[in-house]
Amino acid sequence: MREDGAPSINPFNLFNPINDCAILPAPLVNADATTSNHTTPAIAFVCSANLCRSPMAHAIAVAEARKRNFAVNVLSAGVIDFGGALAVREARLVCDRHQTPMPKFISTCITGLDLSAAARVLVMEQLHIEALVAHGLSRERISLLGEFDPQNRGPEIEDPMGQDISAFEQCYTRLRDCILHYLETTEDFRKSG
Repeated sequence: MREDGAPSINPFNLFNPINDCAILPAPLVNADATTSNHTTPAIAFVCSANLCRSPMAHAIAVAEARKRNFAVNVLSAGVIDFGGALAVREARLVCDRHQTPMPKFISTCITGLDLSAAARVLVMEQLHIEALVAHGLSRERISLLGEFDPQNRGPEIEDPMGQDISAFEQCYTRLRDCILHYLETTEDFRKSG
């Protein structure tokens, strides 16, 4: 308890056991979560809440772009504002298991994300396309990530929220397959010369 009567915040113990969410104090929020470097192309991943799928996709894309020496900024957000909630535990655990730790694990809403440098915005469901278009983003820059699935398991990627860890593993695998295929087939981020 602080002197002013407010509860003190321990940045190493921010979990709410009821909904596994947390609000981090401002100094711990990743500053790159809402902005992009306009001289470097960007890709963005969008899901419903930026708590499961898009943070896992963000982590995978960062790791895979580094392996390929692609100069690209990776962004992620949700169409629903969860006010800085922490990515769900299962998503963080699965990313850590695959050695792709989340570089961004605080929820961001699309209204707080600069998508102006995004060459492509990859979404998980059709309803995410409609939400982005309603916010003024050109439909031509938006794709369903599942359309890049080399196994053709469908254009939408199912939300694992509320399911067990195996659903998160399956989602991670599908996200990785789609992202790998996207990165292997795109010309947007290859270094010239």
